[in-house]
Order: sequence, then structure tokens, then C-alpha cells
Amino acid sequence: MKPLLLALALALPLAAQAPAPPAAQGPSAVEAMKRLAFLEGRWKGEGSMSMGPGRKATFQQTEVVALRAGGAVLAVEGNGTDQGRPVHQAFAVISYDAAGKAYRMRSWLANGLSKDFTLELNAAGTGYTWGWDDPRAGKLRYAMTLTTEGKWKETGERSADGTTWMPFFEMTLTKE
Repeated sequence: MKPLLLALALALPLAAQAPAPPAAQGPSAVEAMKRLAFLEGRWKGEGSMSMGPGRKATFQQTEVVALRAGGAVLAVEGNGTDQGRPVHQAFAVISYDAAGKAYRMRSWLANGLSKDFTLELNAAGTGYTWGWDDPRAGKLRYAMTLTTEGKWKETGERSADGTTWMPFFEMTLTKE
């Protein structure tokens, strides 16, 4: 009887540490992420951002996107530069929450800020939107779309009242 108890005592901690089999993780999360697989690759292009009334800054942008963890997450690394100087560095992970039936994104910026977002895929399956309320800027929203020419088109808008939206950001990238 003692060898059986000893075997159980040793096996239980090991079983608790073992990763869940893929079926327990839910194939729906991996299947859902396939809808964003078109983003995989290295993208490069230009963009501009409003810096106040009558002031616009331009930048060169790269985005490196890869499915990771067996296709369960999408890693996105963005770097923007102006004449070789970094102006924007970000890293994000996009995943599908099967229980909540929603796409989620967590992003980190070089300045240490991070935020969680819910992504809404567009009806055509060629992009997504996300946004949030900012205490200083009001409501912010971004939209990413893959154009019919295969370009990554992203826009950003802000609104003080949630009704009238003003564009402040745009970029267009081409897959290398």
C-alpha cells in the first residue's frame, strides 16, 4: 500500500505542472486567430500624426507580425522613426478569448505605458478597430484595414463628445 501512496504523492505535483493538452485549451482560439494570419510578415511604410493645430509630424514605420504559441497569439512589434531617430516603439500581443468570445490586445510602449483593448474585427475580415477613453484627449479610436491593393492602412481619430471625430493619425504600410 505504501508504494501506491508514494507513487500518487509524486505523480500529483507533476500532473499539476503539466501543460494542458491542446484540446483543453480550445481549438476555437487557434482557429479564431487564423482570421488575423494575413498580418503575418514584415511591413514597412510611412505615416503622419497631428501634433496640434497646423502641425503634422511624419515618420517611417515598420511592423513585424508573427503568430506564436502554436498560433494562439499574434505578436506585433512596431517601430516608428523620423530621420533615423526612434519616435514610437510598441509591442502588442493579440489573442482570442474563447470564453468571452472576443479578441483582446495588450500593448506596451517604450515609455512604460501599457493598456488592454478589445478588438472588433470588421465585417469583411480584413481588419479591426479598437479604442478607449483618455482623460486628457477624450475618446480615441483606431482602425486597421487591409486594402484591396494589399496595403496595411491604419487611421486614428479622437472625439471630445463621442459624436464628432477628428483624424489625427494615418499610416500606410506595404508587406515586404
